[in-house]
Amino acid sequence: MAPKKATKKKLPERGTDGRFLASDKSLNSSTTASSLATSANSSPLDTPEVVNRSLPDTTSDNGEYKADLEDNQEKDDDLDSLPGAPNPEAIIWPTEDIPSPPFNPTEQTQKFSRKTPLPASLPTALTPVKPLTIRLPILPITPPNSQLTVQTSAQSPTSRRMSSNSTPGWFHSKPDENAQNFLREVDRYIVLSDLKTEAAKVIVFSTLLSAGSVADLWWTKLDSSKKTTWADVQSAFTSRWLAITIAEKTGLDYQQEILALRINEEELGMQVTVAGVPTWAHLRFHAQIQQLVNEAGTSETAGLVYQVRENMPMVIKDFTTPGLADWTKFLDEIKAIDTNKLWEKAEAVRKKREVEKAQNTRLARLEGLQTDAIEVLRLQLQRTNLGTTQSGITASNTTPYSSNNTMSRICDVPRTSTARPPVRQRQPLSPEEKEMLRSGVNDIPHQPDTAAGITTYEEQLKQWFAKYGQDGRVNESTQFPLCPGSAMICSGECFKCGSHGHIAGACPAPEASQLVIQEKIWRSIAARELGNFNQGHATQIDLMFEEEYAQRWEQGKGQGSSV
Repeated sequence: MAPKKATKKKLPERGTDGRFLASDKSLNSSTTASSLATSANSSPLDTPEVVNRSLPDTTSDNGEYKADLEDNQEKDDDLDSLPGAPNPEAIIWPTEDIPSPPFNPTEQTQKFSRKTPLPASLPTALTPVKPLTIRLPILPITPPNSQLTVQTSAQSPTSRRMSSNSTPGWFHSKPDENAQNFLREVDRYIVLSDLKTEAAKVIVFSTLLSAGSVADLWWTKLDSSKKTTWADVQSAFTSRWLAITIAEKTGLDYQQEILALRINEEELGMQVTVAGVPTWAHLRFHAQIQQLVNEAGTSETAGLVYQVRENMPMVIKDFTTPGLADWTKFLDEIKAIDTNKLWEKAEAVRKKREVEKAQNTRLARLEGLQTDAIEVLRLQLQRTNLGTTQSGITASNTTPYSSNNTMSRICDVPRTSTARPPVRQRQPLSPEEKEMLRSGVNDIPHQPDTAAGITTYEEQLKQWFAKYGQDGRVNESTQFPLCPGSAMICSGECFKCGSHGHIAGACPAPEASQLVIQEKIWRSIAARELGNFNQGHATQIDLMFEEEYAQRWEQGKGQGSSV
């Protein structure tokens, strides 16, 4: 649309008092409400007040302007209400059809604000106008958690270190608290918090002392001159709470640990877990020995290589060289063992041991049957001797038969013996053999139930098995050691538990608490051939279980000493 040509309007003339003189022109209907006279509050020099003017020529311009404003307002509402809307900067808004020079994109666009059009009667300057391009402020569309991301990235490195740093716990000066650990925690907190000033370090330390504790009372009474720097505070703290002296291991302690270290034969070729990491059992043994040797010193423990090798199972011993005195070579040989070969040898040994265990179980069962047969024979002999003695007594005390002697009739009635299966008789020993057996009963001394006695008894067992073997058979010429604290042999004792008061057939002791099978057989053979010749001067040994022993002990404490 072509611009309208502005016309200059001539103002009316003024009077002597400064007022505009009335014109003879008649005003049209649209300007009748206007008045060229000033109001009562105006001065004579004021410009005329325009109350209302009609602009019939700018009606279309005002309408287009209002339409543009409404359109822009609707688009602003759409931008606020629709997430993901297109970027308004990429949209070219419609401009007024006003001739203007071409727009330079590099020139910064200012925010456009439309003013109210001037009245048509006022002169307007013909100046070039830039295209009407309205650019609204655009807020970037961000995801919901973008604000958290921006805040996190804006944090300083110091704040990030602080967020991951844990504050030390309270210090009370309790007996179970380590003061040096507390001081180190405070040092770590100061370093991670990047505290630079001495005052801040001292304040942090003071706030970690529990209120009302011994440490808090010490801090209150501490001289202020010792609270100036962190170094002074540390010195005062270590003077009050001395460091705990560590009990270091001696060379003898390391030697004992090295010699006590063992590797089980069942673990060879198997995997074990160390600190959550699977490894082989012989490699764990290698690491343990290596650590102890490094701590104790290779030169101080070089003489223990031979003893350590002797304590190892035969399977792993075959992979090492005998007679070594160098820890490095010995440990390298253990570390270089082929795991597959080690597992094959260990598996073969395990299978062989299972077979031997089954054989030993069968042998023990057979020996138990033999022991039961010997026990039955002994009971039969005792019953026969008792019956003979009672028959002699009855025969000497019997009176002639009379009709009034009922007791005599009962005693004179012969006893009928029931039919019993024939028992295989054993060839009795000659007097010389019995005398030799009796003199050899005490060849192996019976040990007391003491620590020294038990040690001697174990040595006796080793010598017996070394002489006759693990499967050695007990007979009259192979005396077996007696268990410490058990009853004297040939004293009427039970062959199963070695105590008095009952026989083997009615032994209440569990199998785990009974004597070994070799001692059972030896006691039964001695009692069968020699009889209970020690019964008169043997100490009475009663079988007592742990509950009964505890009950009697409590009763004895309640009654007091009998002396």
